[in-house]
Amino acid sequence: MSGDDWEHDILIEDIAEPQHRLPSPRCLTGRRACPPEDCGGIWGYDYLIEILADPHHEEHEDRLEWLGLDSADQFDPETFDPAQVNSVLSARASRSAALSGPCPTASDIPPWNRTGHWVTALRSPS
Repeated sequence: MSGDDWEHDILIEDIAEPQHRLPSPRCLTGRRACPPEDCGGIWGYDYLIEILADPHHEEHEDRLEWLGLDSADQFDPETFDPAQVNSVLSARASRSAALSGPCPTASDIPPWNRTGHWVTALRSPS
């Protein structure tokens, strides 16, 4: 197995009839950015945050490059963007009208916009 084997909790709050203008499934809200894969688990993520907060740290530039960032200001561990998650969910759902395709993985969402806790609403397929 590769990566840090992160586990994510998904809370399904409701299963409702599909609505034509809303993608299905969709993320309603979430908390915090998910650690990037292969960052070394919980302790490695804490260390990554420490490195990004210190522009004089010897690993600072390497970590920015690894994350694909120009500046540490582009990474905020407290940020979560449900629109980004919904974009991935919509793309996956459109590939399979019955929602039988694979669920999005953490690698489908940029590392600075993943969440450790998704709150979702799923609707039955048409």
